[in-house]
Amino acid sequence: MNNVLIYTVHKAASMFLHKLGTDLATRMEFDFYSINDKKYYEQIQNASWKSFIESTAGPSCFGPIRAGEDVALPVFPDSIERYSVIMHLRDPRDVLTSAYYSHVYSHKPTKRFNPSDDQRSKWEEQGVDDFVIKRIPRVKDEYEALCEHLLGKENVVFLKYEDMVTDYGKWLEGFLSAFVGFEPRKRTGIGRLLEANTYQSIYDSLYDMHKGDFSAAKKKEDVYSHKRQVTPGDYARKLKKSTIDVLNNEFSTILTSLNYWTGPDLK
Repeated sequence: MNNVLIYTVHKAASMFLHKLGTDLATRMEFDFYSINDKKYYEQIQNASWKSFIESTAGPSCFGPIRAGEDVALPVFPDSIERYSVIMHLRDPRDVLTSAYYSHVYSHKPTKRFNPSDDQRSKWEEQGVDDFVIKRIPRVKDEYEALCEHLLGKENVVFLKYEDMVTDYGKWLEGFLSAFVGFEPRKRTGIGRLLEANTYQSIYDSLYDMHKGDFSAAKKKEDVYSHKRQVTPGDYARKLKKSTIDVLNNEFSTILTSLNYWTGPDLK
């Protein structure tokens, strides 16, 4: 397979996936297309992820492809089985909780996200529970689309945010497994990732480079930090029990399919 697709959602370290994909592309010498790269943003936005992927020659990697992009829809190409796919997800309850703190405190204004001070104040005044409940339909649609198109397929590597922040080494093994057999267009001695020595060299490099990326965010929470809280189960520490009950009910099928905890509240 000469094209790799990386799917995720907002608030699941998608910018880290952008950074990791850029680093890997540099080492393996392949083309990496990210909507977070200014060179490709307008092209992907105007064409849609689907058309951009289908019209781009390989070997290439595309991502992070966020299921709920406000632009670049649709995101799934035809004949998805022709691609090597990574689906990296986070517990949707934590995604919703994280979205609140990002919207109110830490997300810097951009062309695509530029709420007024009054809007941020309104979100803060209404509180995290109100924000989360109102945002359920959007996030639920994103997860349902990803599960419908990708979950359980032989060519899809399913990875979890929770593993990335608690055992980055194991998570990285899964991430790189999607590139086994991937052969870069420019062969200047790096060869295929399938070769054991090449794999180990790349793994060691990417592991050493990013192994400490999430440790600082675990020590002390800062609502104004982009990495406010990475420890899994933040929803159980921030939301009312009644809100958690609503989330468990609304996402019951998704949580079961993705093997997330739906029992008593986390402590």
